[in-house]
Amino acid sequence: MQFASLGSGSRGNATLISHHKTTLMVDCGFSAKETEKRLQAINFDVNDLSAIVVTHEHADHINGIRVLARKYQLPIYATAGTAGCLSADVSGLIEEFSCHDSFEIQDIEVQPFPVPHDAREPSQFVFSDGQHRIGLLTDVTVKKSEEEIRLFSIIKAIENERGRVAMELHDGLAQLIVASKLFLSTVHSEQKDEEKIGQVFDLLDEAAEECSVIASNLMPKSLLRIGLSGTINELLNKYDKKFFAVQFVENVNDERFDENIEINLFRILQEAINNVVKYAEATKIRVTLDKTPSLVCLTIADN
Repeated sequence: MQFASLGSGSRGNATLISHHKTTLMVDCGFSAKETEKRLQAINFDVNDLSAIVVTHEHADHINGIRVLARKYQLPIYATAGTAGCLSADVSGLIEEFSCHDSFEIQDIEVQPFPVPHDAREPSQFVFSDGQHRIGLLTDVTVKKSEEEIRLFSIIKAIENERGRVAMELHDGLAQLIVASKLFLSTVHSEQKDEEKIGQVFDLLDEAAEECSVIASNLMPKSLLRIGLSGTINELLNKYDKKFFAVQFVENVNDERFDENIEINLFRILQEAINNVVKYAEATKIRVTLDKTPSLVCLTIADN
């Protein structure tokens, strides 16, 4: 196997992976004209390209894809989240893949894997010819700055306050509503105006239900009881078929993580789903919860 970097940095990224007659271009962040120029500089004929494989949708990784792919009719391999950000006029050239499943492009096997980055569904790759492998890892955000640490402390304080308010709603206000219902039930038997009393019961039932929903949104009890995977499944079941079709893929089962990780991932999912409901007009979403030896990765993609 062979590889060559056409460039890496904020001005553009592109890498070639070759084996026999198969040559893949990973990302195409330069203009089509600049990409052709750089290929020419290493004595490579652009007509020998087999496909473009995309890591994520940031401009320095996809700038030249639209023109180059259309000009040479190159298939574009991308995750569903990344594909949704590419130009509509290359949709016929897109081949979607899952970060969890390997696939082949002619002579080369491609094993994608999810990575943490500020993109919709970013991935990196290990390429294999059956005997040798080349791994590619770029644009991974893992280092915590002092600002991130301060932000984390603020988020933790907010979550603690959410938990306190949720407890007060459940143990305080909710109990008052129940006590009011019990009191009204004794009055009910002594009064003739059953219709008005019945309306009060209905209002109390509605208030109790609303109280339960607010408390759950502030701090879901199931997150503490059954963990992240089970709580995500409960949340998605509320939306499945009512707003859109839901697919949930996970490999963590009942494993528990640090409390802050579980809370923050669940908050991200809540916000993402609310945005899908309000703005995306999607008919289906795919949520992936993936655990690797060093990472827990949550991916949300819609159509």
